[in-house]
Amino acid sequence: MPQKKIVFLGLSAWLAWAGWAVPARSQSLEKGEEILAKGCTLCHGLGYVTDSHRSRSEWEDLVTDMAARGAPLLKGEFEIMMDYLVRNYGPDKALQKSKPDATSTKEN
Repeated sequence: MPQKKIVFLGLSAWLAWAGWAVPARSQSLEKGEEILAKGCTLCHGLGYVTDSHRSRSEWEDLVTDMAARGAPLLKGEFEIMMDYLVRNYGPDKALQKSKPDATSTKEN
């Protein structure tokens, strides 16, 4: 009987953690998207950002330059934005876009 209690407590703890982890990640992605839209669309369209696939250091250089030029970036938003940009517009995303879809067929 005590073994079942331990398993139940372990499962309960894991479910509680999983319940908190997913919304936190989702909120972080939403916050990154919000920061990007707020700060980058004052001077240019989002296509300028979304069409370029840069490494983390390249994004850091660009965002630092844009902030120096007046892009609104509050304390603590830099890392959120970096994570968002690298995750969604990093070099690996460009590779995924350039690879042909394995499920598509070539028309003659």
